[in-house]
Amino acid sequence: LLSLVKDTLKIDTIRLNIWQDTLGLQYEADVAKNRFRHQEAFRANAHGYIRKGDGDIFVSYTNSHGEEGIHLGINIEKASEGFDFHFYPEKPIIAFMHFTVNDNNYFRFKSLKEMDADLHLVSNSDASLWIHSDESPESMKEIMVELNQIDLKELSTKFTVIPSVKGLLNATFRYVPMEDSFMVVADGGVDDLYYESGRIGELLLNATYMPMDNGTHQVDLHAFHDMSEVASLYLLYKGGRYESNINGEISIDKLPLNIVN
Repeated sequence: LLSLVKDTLKIDTIRLNIWQDTLGLQYEADVAKNRFRHQEAFRANAHGYIRKGDGDIFVSYTNSHGEEGIHLGINIEKASEGFDFHFYPEKPIIAFMHFTVNDNNYFRFKSLKEMDADLHLVSNSDASLWIHSDESPESMKEIMVELNQIDLKELSTKFTVIPSVKGLLNATFRYVPMEDSFMVVADGGVDDLYYESGRIGELLLNATYMPMDNGTHQVDLHAFHDMSEVASLYLLYKGGRYESNINGEISIDKLPLNIVN
């Protein structure tokens, strides 16, 4: 497919090949975009295979300056009652950041109640992504996702669609499976955020989802600016067969206007 135009986006080449060999299906997809108006050129490729017991995908992305933004592969194997995911190569590239991944990394998925993981990506600039489960012998394990020291200035420089920002992003996500539901706790923050050379400040966000009795769901959210709480949300939701009920409360206090401007 040549020269696909949608609104202001123009893709010059889209190519997809699928073929079969004695082991299964193989595929390769290419996307090429030349410079168009203020949009940068790029090249993207995805290739791999699909077999009876496993599958594979490898994705690459290169911008107009020849810099690799993505260089990452995922192998998927059918396991007992689920799937095992393995990430490669040893030194992948994600969002233009160069990482090293642990050799025996894996993410095992059986169901939303049964997941197990040990995936650790570390960059030379101390940025890291760690997905891991607790060491409990129980089948229902907590899953933790930790994102540390992500340089927003570097990301905004590489991705032209992102406005000029500066700061360090840190975030954690905790998933706790239960017998009939699950709980989620998330925390995120940016140290000393700057937007278009103007200081926004330190931002923190905390969110919790928790199932309650009688099919009720509770959501709590708190936002902080320079260590002071500026907004909060409390929400109770109960879904029914014929109607749903939502009750909640939103509080905004001392919210700096430069955040919403």
